[in-house]
Amino acid sequence: MRIGLDLTNLNPDYRGGSNTYSEGLLQGIISSNYKNNLQVYVNKYYYLKKKLKRKKNKISYVIYERNGLIIFLNKIYNRVFPFLTFFIGKYKYFFDYKIRNFLNTSFKNIVEKNCDILITPNVTLTTYNLKVPTIVNPHDIQQVHFPELFSFKERLLRDYTYYNTVKYSSKIIASLNYIKKDLLKHYTFLKSSKIKVIYAGIDLKKYNSKKLRINKKKDYIFFPSQLWPHKNHLLVLNAYKKYLKKSKKKIKLILSGQNSGKFSDNILYKVQSISPKHIKYLGPISHKKLLEMYKSSICTICPAIYEASALPMLESFALKTFVMISNIPSHIEEAKNYNVLNFKYNSKKSLEKKFLLLDNLKKIDLKKINNRNYNIVKKYSWKNQSIKWLNICTKII
Repeated sequence: MRIGLDLTNLNPDYRGGSNTYSEGLLQGIISSNYKNNLQVYVNKYYYLKKKLKRKKNKISYVIYERNGLIIFLNKIYNRVFPFLTFFIGKYKYFFDYKIRNFLNTSFKNIVEKNCDILITPNVTLTTYNLKVPTIVNPHDIQQVHFPELFSFKERLLRDYTYYNTVKYSSKIIASLNYIKKDLLKHYTFLKSSKIKVIYAGIDLKKYNSKKLRINKKKDYIFFPSQLWPHKNHLLVLNAYKKYLKKSKKKIKLILSGQNSGKFSDNILYKVQSISPKHIKYLGPISHKKLLEMYKSSICTICPAIYEASALPMLESFALKTFVMISNIPSHIEEAKNYNVLNFKYNSKKSLEKKFLLLDNLKKIDLKKINNRNYNIVKKYSWKNQSIKWLNICTKII
């Protein structure tokens, strides 16, 4: 069985969860003792930035770059076609199918020549008409629930690319049952049997590095997240401000994550309105620094109002750090076997109470909880989760 892994749309400079997921799956397949050749398709910038080698053991990295004319046509297509779809209605799916297949004919030829099956872990298919089976993970359909987070063009583009991806893929992997139900509800033509739920994995070796510099004081709550509205920063900041007025301990709050432009202004203004002695915004940080922040904190907070798999939660468990989550369905499902604090995602009062409760948790109790959570998350190593992907590949071929 010759497997291909399509990572051609990964940007090595992006620090979001989709990159972490895709690269985690790759490392999981490598560590699972997969015995056949694995072809990993990447863009040239990713290949150079990651300093990859063409061939390492049984892994071949293949640079996929379109030629000059196709690059030009693809740019025109991506800029113009989304707006045209506003006028052509349901025919947008047909034209996207035809045009995308044409623009990626060379990719189709490479894959069909060298692979028996193609895995696309990062959202959408590069081309829809492959003769070999395809497995895809669309992560979520955030654009349906929070269209305001996307430009008009992005919403139109996501509409037809997601539609054709779920329609023409052979199998869909959902990271949660919640995401599976969401896909079935929105894409009513889908059959439940086409979607398989496999929880996201975690690279335990990466999260247990002895090179990490740890602050043993553990005197802050850590909130790692891009500054997007659905991450619920304003509720956290308002609840924290009230907590400071009532708490004697006054645990600090430290935030990290990319500034998202127009959505960030209110968040940054609110941060500045709180005592700088107790709160700090670090901006984007390196992955090593992220791990050190997890490990040195008393608690990680995951307060989103919409989420697929909550990577900060899994990363915290892997580093034996306590977690506080909002009570949205995806969080509750993913945390069902773990010991966590949860609060109402739309209630400042509920979160304020959890902050105050955190004041009174004893270190010995937290240590027991963190050790238990760590022993559970070990079962979800990327090695174990990738084997489930490989088993599906075997069944499909």
